[in-house]
Amino acid sequence: MRSSASPAARSSSTSSSRVSRAVAWVGGAVLRREPYRLLFPLGALLAWAGVLPWLFFAFRLRGIYEPVTGVLAYRSFLHPLAELDGFLGCFAAGVILTALRPPPARWQIVVAAVAPLISATCAAIGQWQLGQVASLALLAVMLQFTLRRLSRPLSPSLLWIAFGFLMGAGGAAVAEVAATRGSSWFWVHEMGRDLVIQGLFTGLAVGAGRVMRTGDRAHP
Repeated sequence: MRSSASPAARSSSTSSSRVSRAVAWVGGAVLRREPYRLLFPLGALLAWAGVLPWLFFAFRLRGIYEPVTGVLAYRSFLHPLAELDGFLGCFAAGVILTALRPPPARWQIVVAAVAPLISATCAAIGQWQLGQVASLALLAVMLQFTLRRLSRPLSPSLLWIAFGFLMGAGGAAVAEVAATRGSSWFWVHEMGRDLVIQGLFTGLAVGAGRVMRTGDRAHP
């Protein structure tokens, strides 16, 4: 049976529907229900931001990045933090905030989107230690969001996540102190950086992996 609505009425209805969807998106209803729509593309952009300087360097396209060499600082700082805090951070936050219910608050989505940007920006200008404050804040928000939605008893293996948190915070603090002591403390600075890049991620990965195991209630 054909619809009795005129083409003009159908066009008006379609336009109204599009406007409603746009309003819902801008108002945050869609983003609260599906935060990955924002966080996954943002993570992909940050991943490319970390990879492109190395690609330009490998293909000897120095003329492309030469104007911003001073901003990029030392590439080995930008690359791992853009990948870990940026790409993996956005991806993990997108999965967690989308999969668990009830949905996140708007401020939690804002933290999930802004913290990786701050970390990558600080790494790009050579102040990566300061960027770890934002990364640790994001981790704290994700832990609070997740733990409040768990229906089963907490696993002792969550201690690994606490260890990872301590290694990340401690590594950033050690590196910040070493940066003020000159070149003789460079090895200490590198140790702090490794605690952030490897220690934090290792603690999170081991803790999350053991929590997902069945029957993991006795040993951390």
